[in-house]
This record gives sequence, C-alpha cells and structure tokens, in this order.
Amino acid sequence: MAFNIVVAVVTALAGGIASIAGFGVGRLLTPLVASQYGMKTAMGAVAIPHLIATLLRFWRLRSEADRRVFFGFSLINAAGSLAGALIHVWVSNPLVTIVLAILLVLPSG
Repeated sequence: MAFNIVVAVVTALAGGIASIAGFGVGRLLTPLVASQYGMKTAMGAVAIPHLIATLLRFWRLRSEADRRVFFGFSLINAAGSLAGALIHVWVSNPLVTIVLAILLVLPSG
C-alpha cells in the first residue's frame, strides 16, 4: 500500500515536470517501478502512457509536423530502442543493465 502511494506521488510530480520540461515520467517512474517489479515490467508499464501521450501530441500537431524529420527520427529511435532491448535480453550481465540504466536516467537532448 505504501509503495502505491509513493508511485502515485512520484507520478504526479513526474507529470508536472514533464508538462514543463518535456521529460520526467520515464526517468523518475521507471526506476521506482523497477525497484519493486523488475525492469521488464517497469518498461512495459511506463511505455503505455508514453505511447498514449505521443499519439495525442502527434494528432494535435500533425498538420505542422515535418514528415521527413518525423520519420527519420522515428526510425532511428525505434532502431535504438530495439537494439537496447535485444542487448538486454541476449546479454545477461549486470554491467549491461547498469549502462542501460544510466542511459535511461541521463537527460537526452
């Protein structure tokens, strides 16, 4: 029960940060959920609101989006995400987990 309250508080804070800074939910919520349920479950759980938010943003901005940039970024992002996931599955090494965790937590930009 206490963990659910902590998740709710962190989710609200991360949502506030994300609404201003554009990031926060994944970087704050993923490690918290992973501490209780494991990284695979955390990534799946955090991916759902990310997908919904991305689809809503795209729908609202679809007329102003540069399609060439959108598809170029999407392909690179999808390839990098898939590569990281496959490395994590195939290479069962704590060092890989640490490196991927650092890449997740560090601000990208």
